[in-house]
Amino acid sequence: MQKLRRKMKPLLRLGRKESIYFMVFCLFIFVVSISLLFVYEKKRLNKEYNTIIEETLTENLHHDVQGLKLSLDSVKKELMVAMNMFEDNQSDELKAFLAHQNQLNPSRRILYQKLEKQTDILQIIPAGTKAELARLREGQIVFSHPIYNEATNGHVINVVAPLMDDGKTHGFLYSQVDLSALLSKHMTNDTYKNVQSSIIDNQGVILYTSESKAAKETGNLYEVFPDLVIGKKDREQIHAMIDDEKKVSSVIFNRKNTSYFVSAMPITINDWYLVLSVRGSDVLLRSATIFKEIVRISIVAILITLSVACIVFLQLLFSNRRLEIEQIRNKRYASRLQAMFSQNNVLSTAIDIKTRRIIDVNDALTNYFGYPREEMIGKEISHFNLVERKVLDVQFEKMKKSSTEFLAVPHRLSDGSIKLLDVSTSVIDDGVEKFLYVILFDSTDREWYRSELFKEKEFLRITLNSIGDGVVTTDNQGRITGLNSVAEKLIGWSTEEVENQYFTDIVHLQNENTGEITSNPIQKVLSTGKTIGLANHTELINRYSEVIPITNSFAPIQSERGKTFGVVMVFHDMRLEKEHHRQIEFLSYYDELTGLFNRKYMENAIVKLAKKQESLAVIMIDVNGLKISNDIFGHEAGDLVLKKVATILEETCSSRDLIARWGGDEFVILMKGKLLQDAENLVKQLKDITVFIEGSNLPLSLSFGCACTDSQTSIAMALQDAEKNMYQQKLLNGKSYRNAIISTLLATLYEKSNETEEHSKRLEEYCLAIGQRLQLSSKELDELSLLALLHDIGKVGIDANILKKPSALTDEEWVEMKRHPEVGYRIAQETADLESVADLILAHHERWDGKGYPHQLKGEEIPLACRILSVVDSFDAMTNDRVYRQAMTTEEAVAEIKRSSGTQFDPKIVEHFIHVLEERKE
Repeated sequence: MQKLRRKMKPLLRLGRKESIYFMVFCLFIFVVSISLLFVYEKKRLNKEYNTIIEETLTENLHHDVQGLKLSLDSVKKELMVAMNMFEDNQSDELKAFLAHQNQLNPSRRILYQKLEKQTDILQIIPAGTKAELARLREGQIVFSHPIYNEATNGHVINVVAPLMDDGKTHGFLYSQVDLSALLSKHMTNDTYKNVQSSIIDNQGVILYTSESKAAKETGNLYEVFPDLVIGKKDREQIHAMIDDEKKVSSVIFNRKNTSYFVSAMPITINDWYLVLSVRGSDVLLRSATIFKEIVRISIVAILITLSVACIVFLQLLFSNRRLEIEQIRNKRYASRLQAMFSQNNVLSTAIDIKTRRIIDVNDALTNYFGYPREEMIGKEISHFNLVERKVLDVQFEKMKKSSTEFLAVPHRLSDGSIKLLDVSTSVIDDGVEKFLYVILFDSTDREWYRSELFKEKEFLRITLNSIGDGVVTTDNQGRITGLNSVAEKLIGWSTEEVENQYFTDIVHLQNENTGEITSNPIQKVLSTGKTIGLANHTELINRYSEVIPITNSFAPIQSERGKTFGVVMVFHDMRLEKEHHRQIEFLSYYDELTGLFNRKYMENAIVKLAKKQESLAVIMIDVNGLKISNDIFGHEAGDLVLKKVATILEETCSSRDLIARWGGDEFVILMKGKLLQDAENLVKQLKDITVFIEGSNLPLSLSFGCACTDSQTSIAMALQDAEKNMYQQKLLNGKSYRNAIISTLLATLYEKSNETEEHSKRLEEYCLAIGQRLQLSSKELDELSLLALLHDIGKVGIDANILKKPSALTDEEWVEMKRHPEVGYRIAQETADLESVADLILAHHERWDGKGYPHQLKGEEIPLACRILSVVDSFDAMTNDRVYRQAMTTEEAVAEIKRSSGTQFDPKIVEHFIHVLEERKE
């Protein structure tokens, strides 16, 4: 009842006039509803009873067909028995059998007809077809078409059996089956009346109908219903029904507002069909039932309507006072709500959901925005809200679905200023329509403070992440609150992983010297409120068990009033500094190239050893030929020689001996507690060791000097004596060693290039012949001879692959090849006996026209010996096989030299050379 009252509350607010209109409207709805209900029920009942009639017709049809077939089959069997008796000449028994059968079933008597002439058969089968007459002649039993029998005043079917003797028919036995008795029992029942039964053939021709009183009243099935016009569609339906030999078929069709029900079934005798039909108006069950249903529904509908009308009337009658009280209360509520809305200091507005237009505003909102109320009402919210249209559309869709809140939304005031407002919305339904109730709060100052706070926080974050030291902050309980990026990298944890975990569980500190774990420094700072710093020898053990040397300090984080609310640890990774310190220390006392002690370390060691007054043997060592090695093979080869010597000294000396690189190619060995004899024994061992230059067969030797301290000789004096002895040995062995180097270099040249000793001898011979023609002095002839032998000595420093390359050289290879005059020059400069030809070796590839190398000398700027060698060397190269070409004939070579006279060669030298060749030929 309470629910009904709540639903009818809007109705109870209506006045008397409105109530009468409402009653009339309800009556109209009732009449329409009853009419629609009648139409629906009529259709439903029609469908339901059509199904019942079809099923009843089909059932009766099946029963009639079975009865008719049973009767005809029974007669056929009796005739077959009589025929057999006749054929067995049992005349007496046949007569007795016929008499007995006719007595038992007078309506189905078996009669005898003698055949005197052929037309007698037509009396029994008046409409017999040729096929039926042929079957009779063959001795088969035949069923005649239904025939009207005046005696019984009904239709019968004659079942005829021929009596034959010697293949000739002399008579017939036949019996009559009364169709009226078999097919009239379902003409009328509780469901319908005036059912018409018909027997038709497969062409639709009526052979019998229950409405026909005479045999001649036959015809087509479509003419049975005089008031019916059968259309093409109906004809097809009936044909399909008749043609169905497997089952009973039914069809309903309407003509002239009358329904017809037709069912058909095959009899399987002479291709006959039994058809039952009834007119819709003859269905008794339908009319009575429909009438009863309509009456029942009408009574129920009237009762329901009257009940509702009474309830409404009673409610209207007894609720006038209640309506007045409710109206007064509603006015108070409305007035109170309006006052709460208008007089509230909170910015409030109501917005139409569909149009997004303002429908009401309170005074606080108009005062804040600076617009009069009339000007704001009707405006779209986009007039004040500065959010982009697309974003506003999305936000408004959220507003329509549920209560929503948006923070810091920009709005424009009447003076053009922009304020940030928090917007809170709710969907309100007042019973008539839905609208948005919106409350706004000024958040401009809050957002400004938030922006400033964010800037300050971001500045601090960037500052912390930019400094090179690690920073860890904790709260008053010693739980980690933050790490900067450097701290994360050093400790191995991210801020998210260690936040709110205790400092001592994450950061492990120990003493570098003792390995003892450092006590919790966070608690010290929290208890004292003072900054503390740990010892310089502190190590951090990170997440991955790596030990990192650090310097650090811990300081309290305090407010302006001195209240501590956390601790900050700042620490610096000392690994790089310690590594730099180790490198500086190493470079201060060790030779960077060889790894031996350097001179500074040895001088400090000498001072310390001098104080101990212990006997000491000193050995000075010099690497012979290191400069020439650097000039020929480069400084890298010289560095490798020094490293080899350092390795030899470390492997030969004892662990107590101090070994140092004293200078560029000099080494010093201090043998503590040893005598001079011990030093000499060591020197003998070292002299047996040969050091080869990397990439060549050129050996380098060492010069040694020994001395020993005693009561009269200090360490400094012993060093001087050892150095003096070393230089003395170097001077004695110098000349023989330099000669050995030259011989080795020439052997190396012949091995790695195409140059041969025979080539050098031929050049020397030709050069001296030309020199003699030019009347050179003996000194000049000696220099020319040396130049012929050693001009290509610099090729020992060129790659053998370039020297023996069979094809043309690349630009890079030519640059390398052109270095050999300079290398040869440096080799000659290092040897006193060859110093006089050093400049000649340097210029032996210059050309007469100035296009030679390395200094592009021209004409007589080129030394005479070099001009002579240029012609002779070219001739010998052309007349001997090379890896890149075969030798020319003397004539061809001379012709080529003449062509190059004045460009590559000195013309005068060319003339002298040709004279030499001609003299030798003669």
